[in-house]
Amino acid sequence: IASLCCIAIIIDRNKHSLLPYGQAEIVSKQVWLSTFDQVDFSNESLLKTGKLTKIFERVSEGKVPLLKGPETPIVHPINGDLYVVTEEANLLLLTDFEKQPLQQAKEGEGG
Repeated sequence: IASLCCIAIIIDRNKHSLLPYGQAEIVSKQVWLSTFDQVDFSNESLLKTGKLTKIFERVSEGKVPLLKGPETPIVHPINGDLYVVTEEANLLLLTDFEKQPLQQAKEGEGG
């Protein structure tokens, strides 16, 4: 028990060097949610380079979509699988990609 007290004292005296940005704080979802704007789904400015693609989820009738907007993409470094972390912190593997006819036509025109 004495060693735990000693460790606690050392950490308390050195917390500025251990935690230079301060201790973690609990922030309610309302506080950080309000800092984001609504998603503009009509914005296609990143697609002009031809190297990026918008991904839309196919949702069966009566099912709830899992993707709700811009999600955090993660590409597996070895096999290239595409994962996303959703707003609810679910990790999803995205598979079975299909190009939309409109996207295929635009790529055909550009060469």
